[in-house]
Amino acid sequence: MQTVAWIASGLVFMSFYMRSALHMRFVAVLANLAFIAYALLGLQDGIFDKVLPILVLHMAALVLNTGRLREAIAAESESSPALKKMVTCFDGKRCALR
Repeated sequence: MQTVAWIASGLVFMSFYMRSALHMRFVAVLANLAFIAYALLGLQDGIFDKVLPILVLHMAALVLNTGRLREAIAAESESSPALKKMVTCFDGKRCALR
């Protein structure tokens, strides 16, 4: 359980070093998922009540970060023809590779 917490913390720290919004949001999403896993592991160890705020925080942050990641992908695809060819949609309905 502690290993997951350290990995999640490392991902958060890494996100502070990202210069690109796209990379920063991607790493932040990974950190959110890692912290959610950490909080859920608290069920197994009987400390879920102590890590519940972490779960709530990172579930909310995950929603925000995925939305901002979508925006960053859209902005990047407008400026990058290669990315625009790869990602035709990111609206949650269907995505296709060209």
